[in-house]
Amino acid sequence: MHILITNDDGIHAPGIIGLANEFSKYANVTVVAPEYEQSGVSHALTFLKPINAIALPSAFHNVKRFAVNGTPSDCTRLGILELCGTQPDVVISGINCGLNVGINCLYSGTIGGAREGSFFELPSFAISLEVLHKGQPDTHHVQRASQLSRELILDRLLPSVKSKMTMYNINLPLAAMEQSVDVATVPMETRRFEYHFDKGNDPAGRPYFWTKHVASEIRNLNGTDVSAVEHGKIAVTPMTYDLTDYGQIDTEECR
Repeated sequence: MHILITNDDGIHAPGIIGLANEFSKYANVTVVAPEYEQSGVSHALTFLKPINAIALPSAFHNVKRFAVNGTPSDCTRLGILELCGTQPDVVISGINCGLNVGINCLYSGTIGGAREGSFFELPSFAISLEVLHKGQPDTHHVQRASQLSRELILDRLLPSVKSKMTMYNINLPLAAMEQSVDVATVPMETRRFEYHFDKGNDPAGRPYFWTKHVASEIRNLNGTDVSAVEHGKIAVTPMTYDLTDYGQIDTEECR
């Protein structure tokens, strides 16, 4: 088996290192990841400049590593078409340092990297880990999350993939880092999160606006990815890139 791994936290992030180390015990691994953090870029692709891929040293004979000056989706596409050598069997994006649940899934570079894999009809998975402090995952948690991801993907999800257009968004709660928890297959919550802008002036006196996420006072809906993680469950959300609202289409007119 050959697995392509990317992320949006960057090539040196602990999550992607832990994931590559864990999956390298069972497969050949090619890591193609951004050279620096790309959070919030969604499914953006680079068109206005050339993309460079720099080969990096690897501690394992069956792991190849490339740093790319592009987005997670760039990395997935470049990996599949140019850097893997042979077409990978699986695409994995993560482990993201922080959850990707609810409407934030639409902004996530982690999910964008996995979704690009599903464009090529490859089984694709995005993995995110709940953390206490953004950008500061516990080393033990990364190791545990990597192991859980491997078990969930190779033993449970991969054998049961039904559609080549589907990617799976996996969110691991903190509770799963200390004990066995249930896995819930749930839809994405679609309520808008609460945001506001911190305003100030830079050293040159120019005004700036800095996006800040604030906790919502709206009670989360039960039976969604957000509520599953809140209840200490691993949330698995099957997603497709078909954005059509079929409820608004008269099927007779399409014939």
